[in-house]
Amino acid sequence: MRIEWDPLDVAVATLLDGVVRIHEGASVHEQSRDVLDMRWLADGPILTIDRRGHVIWMRDRKIVDQRIRRPEFSPSDLFDATLSAGGDRLIAIDRAPAPEMFQLFVVMLPSLESFRPKIFTDVPITSARTRSLVCALAGNGATLALGFTTFPNPGRGFALVDIATWKASDMGAANRIITRNTSDHPIDTDRRLRLELDYAGRRLAQALPEHEPAVGVVRVNAGAIYPREMTGGATAVAIDRSGELVAYAYREVPTGTRGRLRFDYLDPKAEGGDRVDILDTQTLESELPDLVALAFSRDRRRLACLSSTGAIEIVPVP
Repeated sequence: MRIEWDPLDVAVATLLDGVVRIHEGASVHEQSRDVLDMRWLADGPILTIDRRGHVIWMRDRKIVDQRIRRPEFSPSDLFDATLSAGGDRLIAIDRAPAPEMFQLFVVMLPSLESFRPKIFTDVPITSARTRSLVCALAGNGATLALGFTTFPNPGRGFALVDIATWKASDMGAANRIITRNTSDHPIDTDRRLRLELDYAGRRLAQALPEHEPAVGVVRVNAGAIYPREMTGGATAVAIDRSGELVAYAYREVPTGTRGRLRFDYLDPKAEGGDRVDILDTQTLESELPDLVALAFSRDRRRLACLSSTGAIEIVPVP
């Protein structure tokens, strides 16, 4: 699920249930189907990756370039994929034919050169855990955030991985995990953790679906112990390119606020504690039910909201 603004902040593209749609004013048209992830790139084309491994650049509903990624395991089914906002890397999760195992690959675009980072050497990625595995890439493709459920004690966790200089020749290298953070608590298996990184990969925002204390926006620091001081129950999160403005969507209106959309203005300083200080907070209500994706316009004046129904809403940033 994703919502993206076009380079001129005029139209938005949405991805829901594998279908990419373009919304421009009152006009809505279907762009692509069977899509795992999409990005509307700064120079105009929409980049998509589908289940068969087709990487497609499309402009004005016409294909301008297409590459076919060779699957590592199944010849026809890519389990999941995540594209970087800059369009230069994707994370692919491939399904092995037997046993029921999955492997994660970093793919460079447009060359399609790939490598497999040894991230969870101590925790195999099995089918049960892969259903709750979420990935987020920094816009520049330098940092990978992985969200997962913990085992054997139920809970949520995330790991931050440096992939800026990793190459195919590094397949046997030691783990490059910057930091890991977990919290044991009952989990809602029908909801997914949401993670977003700023463009430079220096700040991470988390939307925790359970009503448990959550990590807010944190600096990506090695060995950090991140405090959990945010209100849980968020269904979506967006962070702007600079990492200085974040928005959360909640299922219910948090206590003491005016609505289900929360906007935090953040301390711009690059250095500081593990948690980024909040300078100001504003809240708004949305007319849509069950918000599943958010995106700031490039000028930061508007927030695009996507509902699980496929409807969109554009709200002003307070």
